[in-house]
Amino acid sequence: MNPTLRKFLLHFVALFALFALTCLFFKPYVFEGKVLQQSDIIQAMGMQAEMRKVHAETGTWPLWTNAMFAGMPTYQILYHTKSLLPYLSKTFLLGNNFSAPHTGVFLLMAGMYFLLVVMRVDWRLAALGAFGFGLAANHMGLAEAGHATKIVATAYLPPMLASVLLLFRGRYLLGGGLLALFTALEVYANHVQMTYYFFLTMLVLGIVYAVHAWRNGTLPDFLRVAGTALVAVAIGVACNTGRLWTTYEYAQETIRGKSELTHKGASSGSTAEEGGGLSKEYAFQWSYGLLESFNMLIPNYVGGSSNENFTSDGTSRTMQALRRMSSGQNLMQLAQQASHYWGPQPFTGGPVYLGVVFILLFFLGAHLVQGPLKQFVVASVVLTLFISWGKNFSAFNYLLFDYFPLFNKFRAVTMILGITNLLVIFLGMLGLQAFFSPETPPEARRKALLGAGVWTGGLFVLALLFSFTTDYGTEGLPEPFASALAEDRADLLYSDLLRSLALAAGAFAVLWAFSKRWLGTLLAVAPLAALIFIDIWGIAKRFISEEDFLTPQQKERITEPTEADRQIMADPDLHYRVADFRRNPWADALASYHHKSMGGYHAAKLMRYQELIEGYLGNPVQNAHIYGMLNCKYFISPGQGEQGDRVSRNPKALGNAWFVPEFFIVKTADEEYKALAGLDPRQRAVVQEKYAAALKDIQLQYDSSATIRLTKYHPDEMVYTYSATSPQLALFSEVYYPPEKGWQLFVDGEPAGPLFKADFILRAAVLPAGENRELRMVFQPRSYYNGEKISLGASLIMMLFLLGMLVRFFRAESLPNPAN
Repeated sequence: MNPTLRKFLLHFVALFALFALTCLFFKPYVFEGKVLQQSDIIQAMGMQAEMRKVHAETGTWPLWTNAMFAGMPTYQILYHTKSLLPYLSKTFLLGNNFSAPHTGVFLLMAGMYFLLVVMRVDWRLAALGAFGFGLAANHMGLAEAGHATKIVATAYLPPMLASVLLLFRGRYLLGGGLLALFTALEVYANHVQMTYYFFLTMLVLGIVYAVHAWRNGTLPDFLRVAGTALVAVAIGVACNTGRLWTTYEYAQETIRGKSELTHKGASSGSTAEEGGGLSKEYAFQWSYGLLESFNMLIPNYVGGSSNENFTSDGTSRTMQALRRMSSGQNLMQLAQQASHYWGPQPFTGGPVYLGVVFILLFFLGAHLVQGPLKQFVVASVVLTLFISWGKNFSAFNYLLFDYFPLFNKFRAVTMILGITNLLVIFLGMLGLQAFFSPETPPEARRKALLGAGVWTGGLFVLALLFSFTTDYGTEGLPEPFASALAEDRADLLYSDLLRSLALAAGAFAVLWAFSKRWLGTLLAVAPLAALIFIDIWGIAKRFISEEDFLTPQQKERITEPTEADRQIMADPDLHYRVADFRRNPWADALASYHHKSMGGYHAAKLMRYQELIEGYLGNPVQNAHIYGMLNCKYFISPGQGEQGDRVSRNPKALGNAWFVPEFFIVKTADEEYKALAGLDPRQRAVVQEKYAAALKDIQLQYDSSATIRLTKYHPDEMVYTYSATSPQLALFSEVYYPPEKGWQLFVDGEPAGPLFKADFILRAAVLPAGENRELRMVFQPRSYYNGEKISLGASLIMMLFLLGMLVRFFRAESLPNPAN
């Protein structure tokens, strides 16, 4: 058989086996038509509900939605691009979208397999590493929760690293072309934080290799590699120009940007720093504990998932202790504190367990792999650990937060451990390849294995010692509840400690037997693979078991409209809003399935709206007038006892637009914000001085007979008809977004305006006099339309380059070898 064909056939067999294992793991989804609940995808579909409805009716995707937070751009909800990337993405996901869990996990496996094969790891060992990466505990937690974009974004990181390493091998065309491709797909996956963290590690790689090149006198070669990589990344990024440009523009208006308010006070605790970016408290809310890092070695070291509770097990010591306690000790509140998880994070879906065998192999690789590659991986693992500790390692992370570019734009630093996982398996499999290589001297093998055993064993000793010093999160809890809870949590810890210790010991024994030549390579790989399979598959099933799958009908029932929803939906008005208090309205998008909601679920809310939530919207009774100026027509509150959910009408809802008799100008946003408390928005408008240019030198005479009404609604284009005998100040119940970023006014087809901000959050405009005049408010963001032209052009260039590269590659492979 042709060697090239044989090589591709072996890779096909390996990938097919990995795909078969993935399908087996997700058997109810693949073969039985069941689905995972995936709460984040349920939320995402709620966010996208209005967009999808408009697309079904018109065939176009809107760039604005009123389904969440009273209105926001759709750039970070569902982005439609004109580039070729959606077709490439679907191809890599085997025709599925991001939410299909089995293809997302298989993509993780395929990406890691590609990286290891590029590094000349034997295809069988590469498949083993790919299996461990795809079904890693962290990825199972993401799949269960529905963090699909994070899974896909993580899956493209190994191929990106492989492409960079191909460049260092002198494969400029191949490495550069692949780096452009995978960078484009990575950015398209739209998990900017994971991409940012990966490029932090690429900065480490660049520094390590630059120092190595300087010492070896090969700096020109390094500069060629760096230049090629920068061009390739630039092409990949250019394929996403529209998305990145609009995101950059939007981010400045969100909680990642800078607030106009200077005095937050008790009424507004905005999450942003004064200089822009998130606050430290918000950014580092999810920080891995120092002891919690032992989770990577021992899955339940700090108790696993916070969704699991000892009260669900009637035989647990905790439950028995609760039964013995008197009812006066607030048993319900205590029961809620009986979670399996006792670490420092607010809550978690489970541990970031890397696999104890892979940790042993990582230390093996640290001994056997030499050169800058090892230095890069070890340094990056240390860096990612430091960052994951967040506020628990504040001396380091606060420095990054204050001075390193863009670091303060992201929260939940724990997600960087996904890159730790990648690097640990990567170096571990390189180490295993070197261990089995006949070129490695027997003495070097044994020395490296002993060193790996000492390091891994040392971690077990430390984990055991620290376990004796903890109270298992029971400080301040009453007895005997505290003692019982501590014992239950200790049982979880020690049972998993013994599990990990047994697996590590088994792997060490197999490798030791090989080093002593008691086992051949195949007889050593087989039991090692079995240990990895038992380890990774077993923990993965803790996150996703067959009981976690639902029928599509069961999942649909979660989002079906209730009687209260249907009552509101019967209202024939074109456009009004609803505040749903059956759940936390500011962290839930279920209402958006059926209504234009005042609430929603998004990590990048508009800054002004977040400040309105914090200062006013938390009290709908006292501040009904603020709900009213955003045309919130209905409130939904949860029913009591057997009563159904209650719908109440907001008597202060002002409609879609109105003319105000008077206005007053204030100097600062703080004054404007404070004035909302006692404002009658029907009668007066408050305008900040820097937005008041349109009101200067204009003598407004209020026309009490003037009318304005919405006649046509589309999220991107609202059409009004108005009549007025003199120029009037119109307020619209729409969230203000800077006109230079999209919203434009047209009166009878001619540009008018400008739109400006009033009442802290609303759009306003001075309208010329006239009878039955047509006013169009249109969202036309130049950043999207111009950015998409660049995206399309860059993706075409990238595809043509890739096609040429593939033709050249296969021609080279088909040429006869002169050495034969």
